Amino acid sequence: MRSRRRIFLINRSFQLRFAFYVCSWVIAFSFVYPLIISNIFDFLFSYLVMDPNGPEISYLENTRQDLLWLLIIMQGVMLILSFCISIFMSHRVAGPLYKLSMFFREAKAGNALPKISFRKKDYFPELATEYNEMMESIRSRMDRKTNAITSSASHLEQILTKADSSLRRDIEAVLSDLRKAEKT
Repeated sequence: MRSRRRIFLINRSFQLRFAFYVCSWVIAFSFVYPLIISNIFDFLFSYLVMDPNGPEISYLENTRQDLLWLLIIMQGVMLILSFCISIFMSHRVAGPLYKLSMFFREAKAGNALPKISFRKKDYFPELATEYNEMMESIRSRMDRKTNAITSSASHLEQILTKADSSLRRDIEAVLSDLRKAEKT
């Protein structure tokens, strides 16, 4: 069965912080391109002023303005794409962590859980393996303890049939405590 998440903002604070972090770097670097283009045109204008036979300056000024607007629009599109991609990529991190958190809550509540698995392209698949191994180890230890309690209770019940009345009350108290421990 294929697991497919429909909600991309699973860990809202992490994913938004991650996306804004990525986008802030894109914004910081985006100021470099218009500055470079502007400096190139400034150099070209200063050169053309010295050569009166060069192309029309108003044409170059309009071209400069058009190019700067094109760069601003392209940068806006790139910023939106970067934001969406960073949300998608952070989903591959936040999803497994969210799923682990849900499994921890269920385990804390005492619910029996199946083995956890992540989607193919999710990050941290080793966390699922470690979780499954940890839960198997806990189940194994709990089974051994339950078996030991059951065995001890059976042994005490056998002794109880042979015990005198003063010892019988003590053994019944211990048996009662063992049965309570066995149920928890």
